[in-house]
This record gives sequence, C-alpha cells and structure tokens, in this order.
Amino acid sequence: YEALIPYGSDALRTPGIWLQDNTATNMTGFSAIPAGYYQSSSATSRLLLGDAFFWTSTAGKVAHIRYLCPVLEIEDMNESNGVSIRCIKTNN
Repeated sequence: YEALIPYGSDALRTPGIWLQDNTATNMTGFSAIPAGYYQSSSATSRLLLGDAFFWTSTAGKVAHIRYLCPVLEIEDMNESNGVSIRCIKTNN
C-alpha cells in the first residue's frame, strides 16, 4: 500500500458508488469500493458507504481510503476489528 500512497485515494476508488465521488477516477485499476469496517467492541459496522479499509502486511495497520479525502493513509486499527483484505502484487 505504501507504493500506492503517491496516487492518492481518488485514483484507487471505483467511480459511481461512493457517497460523494465526483473525484474518483480509478486510474490505477485498484477498483476500491466502500465497505467500511466491523467494530468488534460495539458489534457494529461503521462507515459502510463512505470509506474502505484494507489490512496491510504490518500487524494492526490498515490502508484507509475516504470518500472525501484525496490522501491514502496507513493507520492503526484494533486487530479484533474486521476490515477488507486485498492482495497486491509487487514488482521486486
């Protein structure tokens, strides 16, 4: 995900399905869709239409894509929560 940070969230989001997505381009072909996350402490789903979260290879870290923020961020997340998983091929 760190290699995707320079592209920003707009280049990762699939147009037409986010709360406000007039800036979504999906130019990377990543095709992120909003799925939010499951918060285990309250047993509820959060941010279902506005954000997407993906586990990274670092324990307790997620890539966070917001519908109104052009920045892709790597953030802390409680490991008992549920978020999406996406495999990314790297060119080493």
